[in-house]
Amino acid sequence: MTILNKKKHFELFRKECEYWVNKFNLNDWRVAYRFDDDYDTWDVDARAVIKVDPEMSTRIAVIWLNMEWNSEELNEFNLREAAFHEVLELRLWSFRKMAEMPFPIGRIMIDKEVHIIIRILEGLLFIDDLKKRKIKIAKEIK
Repeated sequence: MTILNKKKHFELFRKECEYWVNKFNLNDWRVAYRFDDDYDTWDVDARAVIKVDPEMSTRIAVIWLNMEWNSEELNEFNLREAAFHEVLELRLWSFRKMAEMPFPIGRIMIDKEVHIIIRILEGLLFIDDLKKRKIKIAKEIK
């Protein structure tokens, strides 16, 4: 077990979370970040956890970084990966909530959410990949 250095590790984790919150277009969420042992159901190997207000309209979430790092080597890559993982949990949280809704409401909302995620992935993956392959984005096909 490794005890995290509160300032150094938490700041890196928080900044990485904020980066991905912005990248995944989750700026309409109010996200708080915590680094304490006040979370009530820590999994023994959990690096971090997210708790989301069950009321969808509030868009409030808290992301905790575990004070005890049990699962793997403590390094910058693993801290950044833990942040990325928790932000993906937030990005996909609405699917979990919509799955509980009665048909057809849940289905309509899921279809809308799928297209939001597709647009994000187009921006993150597709456009960047075209740039890396030096393919002009607005190139006319002859």
